[in-house]
Amino acid sequence: MLTTAMEQSALSEYARTKVLIEAPDKDAGKRGKEGNSASIQPMGSLFEQSAQLVCDAAVLVLMDRLGLTSEKMRAYHANIE
Repeated sequence: MLTTAMEQSALSEYARTKVLIEAPDKDAGKRGKEGNSASIQPMGSLFEQSAQLVCDAAVLVLMDRLGLTSEKMRAYHANIE
């Protein structure tokens, strides 16, 4: 799954599933899109937060479909702290 703020990108041709998040990313000003945002957050913060929510929702759907509990997911979790 590709989460992106750009409809056309080099990665998009390789992705089977694409989720377009219409929020400014860190390069929005370079592409002249900075004025499209109602957010006062700097650079790509709004995109990053939105992408986190989309990915969390995808994980919840997958957990439900696969019958996985939080405890089972924790067993798969890698702790790199």
